[in-house]
Amino acid sequence: MGGAGIVHHPATLEPVTDGLEEVAHDHPAIRWTVAHRQVLELRDCTPVDLRDLPA
Repeated sequence: MGGAGIVHHPATLEPVTDGLEEVAHDHPAIRWTVAHRQVLELRDCTPVDLRDLPA
């Protein structure tokens, strides 16, 4: 999980990316990222047909 946004340089506060950059929550750059959206990832999921589930 993390965020997607514009990463800024910690000393100058100038943007260091031209577009949205995906940054993980545990990455040091997250402190200098102005997020535009949250990034989520699903793992170990099994697709099911909803009609097969009991009511």
